[in-house]
Amino acid sequence: MRMSSGQRTPVSISDTSAPSPPLDSLQEAMRDLLELERLDRVLHDDGDLRSKLKLAESANAEVDLALKETQYKLEVLQVEYGKLAKANKALTQWRDDLQLEREELVAANTMFTKRHIVDGAMKEELETKYLGVCAQLSDVQNKYSGAQVEIGELKAQIATANSALADTPPQDVEDDHRVLWNSQTQGYDQCLALEVSAHVAAMRSLYFSNVHSSNRSKDVCSEYQGDSWNETHTTLRSYSD
Repeated sequence: MRMSSGQRTPVSISDTSAPSPPLDSLQEAMRDLLELERLDRVLHDDGDLRSKLKLAESANAEVDLALKETQYKLEVLQVEYGKLAKANKALTQWRDDLQLEREELVAANTMFTKRHIVDGAMKEELETKYLGVCAQLSDVQNKYSGAQVEIGELKAQIATANSALADTPPQDVEDDHRVLWNSQTQGYDQCLALEVSAHVAAMRSLYFSNVHSSNRSKDVCSEYQGDSWNETHTTLRSYSD
């Protein structure tokens, strides 16, 4: 006979008021009692197992949900990782381009420094040559001034001679004197004009050869193409004329 745990009825085997059952009945009752206790334990264990199973199922559901969330986060992270990988590749390329530009700028700066040194030396050389040209021009001016003084002295001497011979100069002597004066002054003026023209030609050749020696020298020589050179060139032309 099977009964639930709430309906168990204890059986006392020491009850002497009842008639003593046969031995087989007693053994059968003991077996039933043991079976009831076993069933009670089984039912109790089954309830515990079912409760644990529900808890395990609930935990499993939570784990499944957490796993799905983790998988979704993993997919999002993979997408973000792909974006970061592309951005890292672009940044690496940009860094390499900047490195190349830096190397080009360093090379250009080195070339500019060398060219600046060369241009400085060329500028100093041109300044030295310009000062030499100015010295030559000053020498020509001094020679021209001396020639003017000599011409004035010659004119004064001739004027004195003419005044001394003005009273009764022979016609042929006066003509010879005029011819001599004209030939002397014209020859001296021609020699002076040739000398001035030669200096002007030499200075022009020196100037333009220096100007066209390099592209950079044009910037250096540009300051010599202003009023000072124009004034010098005008003075030389007035001397040569």
